[in-house]
Amino acid sequence: MTSTVWRVALIAVLALQAPRSGNPVIEGWYADPEARIFEGRYWLYPTYSAPYDQQLFLDAFSSTDLVTWTKHRACSMRRT
Repeated sequence: MTSTVWRVALIAVLALQAPRSGNPVIEGWYADPEARIFEGRYWLYPTYSAPYDQQLFLDAFSSTDLVTWTKHRACSMRRT
């Protein structure tokens, strides 16, 4: 085999072994996420569907690898 074929085969094997996130990356009724990076951690701040007067908080999600996400429930949106 030529070196190009070996390279393609190696890339294919590595791609199959790499952890992957699904689509969507977070489960639930979320849309239009805003993304930020703080101190090496990725954060998503999505919107969700609820009546206007019940939209007093949001759920945030954080990850260090863009594959495994941690849900942070009911982050307050009130000004202090």
